[in-house]
Amino acid sequence: MKACWSLPLVACALGLVSACGIADTHSPYAPGFMRQAEPPPPPPESAPDVKELVRSGGMALFTSHPRVVAISPPRRNPTGNGWTACVKAAVQAAMSNRTEPVTLVVSIERGRLWYRRRATPDDGCEALPYERVEMPPQPPPSPAAESPKTDRPAKQP
Repeated sequence: MKACWSLPLVACALGLVSACGIADTHSPYAPGFMRQAEPPPPPPESAPDVKELVRSGGMALFTSHPRVVAISPPRRNPTGNGWTACVKAAVQAAMSNRTEPVTLVVSIERGRLWYRRRATPDDGCEALPYERVEMPPQPPPSPAAESPKTDRPAKQP
């Protein structure tokens, strides 16, 4: 006798739960007419101003101050949302005083520089046109960074 009551109870509970919005668009237990409608896709972002983004946040792209910076026009990111751009710069090498060219691929999402990595031949950065960007001057080093202040006298050799 209890078995007859359990099936209608489960059916009523399922109907109530799906009416409350619990049954999402991909819910396998609710019939199609009880599922929520799929949300519309987000509108595509407009092309970002890459020159201004690199000018304002370009110092974070490189480990040392870039001397000459050039950027490509933005392209739609082929693997997801947002945009990508190639950035070429002449920067000081980490292990020497030589200036070396570096090409980065920068991802831009929601109007911000989001991700960067070294360019590979698959990125096609060599074939793109570039436009030079004037970077802000390198800030002078702070006096505190040059020599640490201590209360102890220096050790004599």
